[in-house]
Amino acid sequence: MDWGEQWIAYGEAPEPAYRALMIAYHQLGDTSKMIATYQRCQEALQEVLGVEPSTQTEELYTQLKEGKVEIVGIPPEIPEKVIPKAPRPQESVPKPPAFLEEGSDLVEAERPPFVAREHEILKLEEFLENALSGRGQVVFVTGNAGSGKTALVMEFAHRSQEKLQDLVLSIGLCSSLTGISDPYLPFREILGLLTGDIEAKWLSGGLSTNHALRLWEFMPRAVQSLVNEGPDLVGSFVLGTPLLSRFQSQLPEDTDWSSQLSRLVERNAVIQMDQSPQQKDLFEQYTRVLQTMSRRSPLLLILDDFQWADLGSINLLFHLGRQITDRRILLLCVHRPVEEYSKLDQARHPLLRTISEFKRIFGDIQLDLSQVDETESMTFIDAFLNTEPNQFEADFRNELFRHTGGHPLFTIELLRAMEERGDIFRDEKDRWVIGPTLNWSDLPSRVEGVVEERVSRLGEELREVLTVASVEGEKFTAEVAANILKADVREILSSLSRKLDKQHRLVSAMGSRRLASRRISEYRFRHLLFQKHFYNGLDAIERAYLHEHVGTELEKLYDDNASEIAVQLAQHFDTAGVPEKTVMYLHIAAERAKRLSANEEAVAHFKRALELLQTLPPGLERTRQELTLQTSLGVALVATEGYAAQEVEEAFTRAQELCEEVGEDPQLFSVLYGLRAFHLARANCAKAHEISKRLLRMAQISEDLDLFIEAEQAMGTILFYLGEFEESRRHLEECLELYSLDHHRTHALRYGQDPGVTCLSYLALVLWCLGYPDEGLQKNQEAMALAEQAAHPFSMALALNFSAMFFHCYRDFQKGLDYAEQAVSLSGAHNLPFFWAMGRSLQGVLMVELEVEDGLEFLREGLGIWLATGAELGRSQFLTFLGWGLGLSGETEEGLGSIEEAQKLMHETGDRMMEAELHRLKGEVLKVQEASLEEVQACYDQAIGVAQRQGAKLLELRATADLARLWRDHGREKRALKRLGEIYGEISEGLDSLDLRDAGALLEELSQ
Repeated sequence: MDWGEQWIAYGEAPEPAYRALMIAYHQLGDTSKMIATYQRCQEALQEVLGVEPSTQTEELYTQLKEGKVEIVGIPPEIPEKVIPKAPRPQESVPKPPAFLEEGSDLVEAERPPFVAREHEILKLEEFLENALSGRGQVVFVTGNAGSGKTALVMEFAHRSQEKLQDLVLSIGLCSSLTGISDPYLPFREILGLLTGDIEAKWLSGGLSTNHALRLWEFMPRAVQSLVNEGPDLVGSFVLGTPLLSRFQSQLPEDTDWSSQLSRLVERNAVIQMDQSPQQKDLFEQYTRVLQTMSRRSPLLLILDDFQWADLGSINLLFHLGRQITDRRILLLCVHRPVEEYSKLDQARHPLLRTISEFKRIFGDIQLDLSQVDETESMTFIDAFLNTEPNQFEADFRNELFRHTGGHPLFTIELLRAMEERGDIFRDEKDRWVIGPTLNWSDLPSRVEGVVEERVSRLGEELREVLTVASVEGEKFTAEVAANILKADVREILSSLSRKLDKQHRLVSAMGSRRLASRRISEYRFRHLLFQKHFYNGLDAIERAYLHEHVGTELEKLYDDNASEIAVQLAQHFDTAGVPEKTVMYLHIAAERAKRLSANEEAVAHFKRALELLQTLPPGLERTRQELTLQTSLGVALVATEGYAAQEVEEAFTRAQELCEEVGEDPQLFSVLYGLRAFHLARANCAKAHEISKRLLRMAQISEDLDLFIEAEQAMGTILFYLGEFEESRRHLEECLELYSLDHHRTHALRYGQDPGVTCLSYLALVLWCLGYPDEGLQKNQEAMALAEQAAHPFSMALALNFSAMFFHCYRDFQKGLDYAEQAVSLSGAHNLPFFWAMGRSLQGVLMVELEVEDGLEFLREGLGIWLATGAELGRSQFLTFLGWGLGLSGETEEGLGSIEEAQKLMHETGDRMMEAELHRLKGEVLKVQEASLEEVQACYDQAIGVAQRQGAKLLELRATADLARLWRDHGREKRALKRLGEIYGEISEGLDSLDLRDAGALLEELSQ
């Protein structure tokens, strides 16, 4: 192996050397290192030569990985002697940033002592070893407050960095104040550090100099990955202008990468808010960026306090966890027991689903520090006490354990309190000893009591600083505190850094940064208990006053950039009882969340804004504000609850009333469009048709191209459900004539779905029904391609479900099932209940077609959830397929009952898109029941009659073929031949489709 490594060191990415090492590791039984060697080969070839490994290397890797070969020696291609070559030029060592050079004489932050937990450290090292060998994963580290989760993870991170010089570490923190409302906060911080945003963290002592330099040197690669794989993350996850400044400061000469980044920052800066990329696209780009980075260096990523994470971050974690299993990435998610934290109304914490799913897929991936036995707790106490010389005997240690239970935070804080009281002190030999005043009964029995006792020894001035700071939150800004206290900011900084940080260990510096011409110095309480203690000491009046003061000072400090902290400002002004500003910032926060497809957060912000708006004096301005909020809320609710949810109707109905109050407001079209979607989903087809006509008239009067696109789409889709296929085709095609993704990308956010994807998806089914299966197949492919380009999760879920429907009609059931499964997966990941239920129902239908077990159960499950969303559209179709499936399984009476219910619903709702199939499948069930010829024939005749009225040639062909088989079985071949031949001759394309092939074969049989 030394031989192979020497050859690699002298060669230009020599594949034979890598193959030799792969064989050697295979012979030693070390599969993980064999895989890692292959990945090194892949990366080296790409970096040096810009090529992929040869077929020989790929085949060897596959055989070794699958254990299909027994290799007894080294292949003859390995030379007997490695001939040294001149080493290729090394990459220039990046110049350290100015702030690191200027602060080189600063003393590094003291690394806190770490004791015990060696078993957990070993377990984490095993996980890291797996990741280094190309088996990346997510690991959850959980434990109660103060149990040492963060200390464990950070100690592991420090040790890992010392061992592995190429390991890159990045950390993201969630906020207890804004976490669930601030989309992707921890992932934004992680990407910020990876792309060189390190100055503030280093100055605060949050990064060691070695760690800061490692991140700085990694920054060019990270930025290149960002430009190549994650262009839409610039401006959404990483601020563009500071990123460009950092990159150019490191590589001052004009480079291709610098020019590309500059153009990207400029482009993204001018993109309108509603033109921003969607969640699916952001998730995929973030994943690709990390995957690309990990080819150059293994990544250790830490998400701390993840119990406060927003739903978007949890969804991104879920996405990442399934995409890094073949990468050198270890992602540690640190959180308190999530059962204690609910999102709303004691609901199940959304992180639980992710943890459960990862456990199911990956097995034991959780370290629970709450599950510590008495022996381990006592070990912690002994180890912590022994970090310094002492004379503490067993009685003291046992009593300390009895008092604290070995709880790390309580133990450490109690010892500090004992030191301050003089209960323990250092003797002349610098050993800790017990003082004469120690009385265990006088000591606090709870950690909160220790905090209170420690804080009581602070001077009034320091307590006042921390009281103001606590109002801003666990993380706070020194300049805000200084302005509120009317103190010199340098004095406040001195109090925070020298006294409250280094002396009393109550806060820690997070860093300092410039925003325009202003400096922002950020600190955080070392534990949430400290912040809560000061905050809880304020009465309601003091809190309201200080929250308003904090909000006002933050507004001044951030000035034109106040939208960056809209969530925080809304919370401060809300607590202060300032509804005007609260509504304004909630609206900004909601639109920002919607732009990132964080729809649940957007809905919560919109609802709170509407609630507060009612406390303001009535008037035209309030009415217009409510109209805008209600309309935006309706669109967001369509994504989170489905078209047919009662809340969707309430939002759009209220918006319509407000439009009437202010006159024909421009938003009326969007409001009516939302109401039309609701009524369509509820299968109130007549009402949906009526509104669609109104939308078309409004578009014609306004001569607005954007309105024409949506009006034509609305009319085309409702006509499809009414069974008016030719007219539906005309309107759908007219919409597509006007539509361009480049010019109309904003429609997806404004109306909830992309009109081009919608029209193509419907048009594919319409064309199939009309007898143009080849054209329908082409439109389906165009719909999927456009959905990929649009990168809008809701539109993609629609396209996937309609593809499943199309291939069910086309009778390529396996392909349809694949699309249905994708629809379910995507809808589940993005919390789209309407399309999840639709996909599950289609899964069931297609499984029945493929005779897969549990198909009927899937169909019943999907239909049940579909109805729970309030949806009625398509219910008659799903009931028909359920009845047919029951009939095939021999439960004909129940099956016929289901079809009869479907037929009744069809007449009540006007949803007739598959009316011909209803009658045909009823005939099929009657055949299974061995009903009379007349009964079965009557069903087929009805199906043919309906198909003829609708112009649905393929539905007519299908029903006629079944009728022909029935007549054949009863000796009426000539009659069957004539009837089938007529309709078969009217269809001019799709001769290779299964329906046409079957009909052709039947005609040939009948003609003999």
